[in-house]
Amino acid sequence: MTERKSQIEKFKKVARELDCDDSEAAFDERLREIAKSPPRPAKKVKDKAPE
Repeated sequence: MTERKSQIEKFKKVARELDCDDSEAAFDERLREIAKSPPRPAKKVKDKAPE
């Protein structure tokens, strides 16, 4: 009989298989890479026609 695993257990298994790094230093390094990106231009909001 197969053992049913919770969603979190499945996630952890896949994360281990992908050699994910959960250290704070690795997170900070990736965050700095993302933070270097220039911000996207703001979307223009169209005025709605009066109803």
